[in-house]
Amino acid sequence: MVIDPIDGTYNAIMGIPLYSVSLALGTRSMADVDAAVVLNLVTGDRYSAMKGKGAWLNGRPIHTRKLDMDQAVFLVYMGRFATDDDFSMARRGRRCRSLGCSSLELSLVAQGSADAYYLHTDKYDKAIRVVDIAAAALVLREAGGDLVDLDGETLDMPFDLAVRSNFLAYGDPSMCEVLR
Repeated sequence: MVIDPIDGTYNAIMGIPLYSVSLALGTRSMADVDAAVVLNLVTGDRYSAMKGKGAWLNGRPIHTRKLDMDQAVFLVYMGRFATDDDFSMARRGRRCRSLGCSSLELSLVAQGSADAYYLHTDKYDKAIRVVDIAAAALVLREAGGDLVDLDGETLDMPFDLAVRSNFLAYGDPSMCEVLR
């Protein structure tokens, strides 16, 4: 089991209304997560998923959307440790946002409000931890999307806080071509 008591901690501290709590039920890694919940602590919106059964927002089914580059919305990490790749990705879509709460950013891709979420840091110890994305990863995958590492391989992180990764999360698989 993986619990993140507050994702978007800095947002919460600064009074930015975008932070969540998440819970992923599994034993060893993201690949064996069977159930997940991401709760937006500001709005009360609840994203949930059960492996093989789908994903929901407040009890209603959600799905990713087909990529349309003329309307594309990308969520991109733009923090202190961002790379040139992050800024390049930001320029490829019609709009770019950097929200500071990975679990909710993945959930926005899952519900079709955004097309992708890209995170590439220049320091390994600043890349994402499994606690930040384990629950939202199942929500995204059950909604029709996926997460890959920057080599294009399916992202499966062990339940180990020492392990970190950069990634691309997307709703439509054609998004992987944009990364190349």
